Amino acid sequence: MDEYKIYYMRRRPNHAHLEIGNTSEYKALRQRLNCKSFKWFLDNVAYEMAEKYPLPPANLVWGEMRNEQYTDKCADTLGNQYGQRVSIGGCHGQGGNQLFRINTEGEWSVDEQCYISERDSIVAR
Repeated sequence: MDEYKIYYMRRRPNHAHLEIGNTSEYKALRQRLNCKSFKWFLDNVAYEMAEKYPLPPANLVWGEMRNEQYTDKCADTLGNQYGQRVSIGGCHGQGGNQLFRINTEGEWSVDEQCYISERDSIVAR
């Protein structure tokens, strides 16, 4: 994904520490086969991608949202879908449904699901 890996890491910041290993064979194969770059693919094949799926803004923070008074309690989406509320549950430290991101646009999300404040709750949108 060349220079686009930063955008993947914005959506999956918990993957930044994963070791991908030696990629020299894959790079050599790309060169040997004269493969085009991911940018070329986006510009020439999937040219509508940026319009329909804009690149994500940078993350300001990401991690668990803990209660200051009850530090063993975290916000948890419980895998909820559109229109369902965020819940409070025991912090498990495994990320997943408790790994929230807040980006420079002020958007809250977990994986590809965005969350908004609605009356007295945080709701999936």
